[in-house]
Amino acid sequence: MAASPSSASKVGAIAKQQEKFPIFNGRPPKNSGFDVRLFHPAFENFSRRYRDAEELTRDDAAAVHKFLVCSADYYDTEKTRQRAVTPILETLLRHEIGDTRNPDATSADGTILFTTSGTQVPTLLFELKNEIGAGDADATHQVGLLYRKLWSQKKVYHLSPFGALTHKPIRIS
Repeated sequence: MAASPSSASKVGAIAKQQEKFPIFNGRPPKNSGFDVRLFHPAFENFSRRYRDAEELTRDDAAAVHKFLVCSADYYDTEKTRQRAVTPILETLLRHEIGDTRNPDATSADGTILFTTSGTQVPTLLFELKNEIGAGDADATHQVGLLYRKLWSQKKVYHLSPFGALTHKPIRIS
């Protein structure tokens, strides 16, 4: 008999449940069911638009597929997921994803920087969770707070919209 949904859906248990009593939701990828286009015409419309997109190369499509398959898999830890997903994201985004630490040693799970006026500034931060709802903090809140902290530093503040207007750093805690 399958475990209750509240206990079976926990991060440590879901992979085992999917082995014993699979639900065909594509997690992991071997647990796939019927083609989703059979259930509603909107999915066929999406597929047609995807096929007709001129901007995407075969390499782009292959990388997106690899990312989706990799993302759908189960991982024991966030670090294991990050090691699997980050190289694919770098390919898709065409940028190296690095680690930028704040003076207080906080950091996002990944950062893309660009250089302007001789200063490296963050353009993208990401917070990777092993599963939605896992961990002690919501990823969307966490990355927003990290972004605020990065942009409030003296070395990049003058480049922000606030710094350009005031030319004085403000304290954000």
